[in-house]
Amino acid sequence: MKKPFRLRFEAKKNRLKRHADEVLREIGRALLLTGGIAAVTALLLFGFDLTIRSSTLSIRETVVRGCKELTEKDILTLAAIRPAANILTLNPDAIARRIRTNPWIREVFIGREFPDRLVIVIRERKAVALLQKQGGLYLLDSNGAPFKRMESGDEPNLPVLTGLVREGITDEALVMKSIALLIYLADAKDIPAIGAVSEVHGNETFGLSLFTETGLCLQL
Repeated sequence: MKKPFRLRFEAKKNRLKRHADEVLREIGRALLLTGGIAAVTALLLFGFDLTIRSSTLSIRETVVRGCKELTEKDILTLAAIRPAANILTLNPDAIARRIRTNPWIREVFIGREFPDRLVIVIRERKAVALLQKQGGLYLLDSNGAPFKRMESGDEPNLPVLTGLVREGITDEALVMKSIALLIYLADAKDIPAIGAVSEVHGNETFGLSLFTETGLCLQL
């Protein structure tokens, strides 16, 4: 009876030993894997730190394209890019947001040309008319949006839309009809010359009246 019991005990002890060895091996593998990951991470962080500190990736040139109403200096001032900033650590979205605070800006695109050039491409709004409202004149784009109040230095040689704002409410439909008319007259080649349009007056009853710089009045 003793021998079988001793054999069972030895077998159980051997199984426990093998299990313990397997556990130790698994722990060793886990430690090696963790150590390897930590080492690779440390190397990556070290390399990234060296990269962002490298003068090779410092911005040496900023190119601005698409300026018409605004100047390159205007855009660079709005962009507020730190001198010798690293091209990798720049936030293009933040730069674009700052540039878009100018009402002339319709779209902004920020691009990187490695290793040291930043490219800013802007698309400006095009003023097609002036809208008389609230005691002032406002520049209108081709979508009928008044994007800024006219100031000294803005283009004054634009047709003025009058009678389209009543009691503080803009007649959007007449505004769009007026703009469509101006665009058509500017592009049309097969109509008699009427001279430069100076004013388009809107009336909710009679519609639009067009005035030219030569004194001609057309009821439309």
